[in-house]
Amino acid sequence: YFGDSTRNTNAAIEKIGYTPERMEKEAGALHFLNSKLSKEFLHHIPQIIDVDKKNRTITITDIANNGELLQKILLTDFDLENLRKTMQQLASFIAHLHATTYKSTKHKEFFVEDEEFNLRFYHYRTTVSCEKLSPELQSAIRKKALAILEENKNHYVIVHNDFAPKHIFVRPDHSFGICDFEI
Repeated sequence: YFGDSTRNTNAAIEKIGYTPERMEKEAGALHFLNSKLSKEFLHHIPQIIDVDKKNRTITITDIANNGELLQKILLTDFDLENLRKTMQQLASFIAHLHATTYKSTKHKEFFVEDEEFNLRFYHYRTTVSCEKLSPELQSAIRKKALAILEENKNHYVIVHNDFAPKHIFVRPDHSFGICDFEI
């Protein structure tokens, strides 16, 4: 769920093999983050209300708080100074997220035996993101993504797996919330 609106992602779930077990791991990782991040950063990520394994849904708190998607803001004549403040907060959040989880093995349990999922996920991401490109360029991008995955397979850090303006809400007070937290 996304605030009060249900998002239908069944096609994507089926394509990447998003199992109930994987969903539980992502919910566990969010619980982990909520227990490890400094209090000043907790309002930027969703809090889990319910995990429904059978229907593969996670109900979370509304992190938009009447905000507007950064993607929409960037397409308007926005106030650069106000947006700069938000981006500075966002950079601090990402730095804290990485510093809190880098090389920690306490969250490793959420990612055990996920190599097959990661390969499917990267293949899905590179295919969907590049579907209008030539087959040769798609192949080159897929190879690069797999090389990055291989190079970093022993690093344990929790990251947002689809970090983009379409997943960042800028709230009226210029703080932000991150949605679609694909860990």
